[in-house]
Amino acid sequence: RGKVVFAGPSASGKTSILYRIEMDEYFTDNPPTLTTSFLNKEFVFQGHTINLNFWDTAGQERFNAVSQNYFRSAQVILICFDLTSQKSFDSMKFWVNSAKQKTDGQTKKIIIGNKSDLVESIILNEEHVKDFLETITEKTDNEFSYMETSAKSGVGIKELIVKITEKYLQTTQFKENDDKTVKLGKKEKK
Repeated sequence: RGKVVFAGPSASGKTSILYRIEMDEYFTDNPPTLTTSFLNKEFVFQGHTINLNFWDTAGQERFNAVSQNYFRSAQVILICFDLTSQKSFDSMKFWVNSAKQKTDGQTKKIIIGNKSDLVESIILNEEHVKDFLETITEKTDNEFSYMETSAKSGVGIKELIVKITEKYLQTTQFKENDDKTVKLGKKEKK
């Protein structure tokens, strides 16, 4: 099973994205996540059945140390921010640095600009985000992918799922688990 961790500031839409992945619906009354919540989801992708454990961590500052502990042993980290909030975007430096410090070079990272449906309220344009991404990728060997989503409308969610599974398939843990599969006729046993 792969470990996927949602991180980022409070009110960036992490829980709403996770609910959209799970139920393909928008959950309107999300209280702030306290500590963590968990979802196991199975996907079939490129001929592989993939089980992913999604961990939704709290974004409030008082829980930052707890949230960062979930980075250890994660194969994919999703760092979310709110496209309509400069404060949310500014906190990305903290989350990106934490992800770099708490993981090895095998962990894949995806930065998600959420709330793309709020077109009139978006204060961060793609160029602003790309400039930030260039500064962080120059300082690390890890590649940070970037995507925009709307948990409310569902835009970008399917593409995010594809990106997560692609990144997971690139990890050492997946390759090691896949090598343990013994093929017997048409059935597979582990």
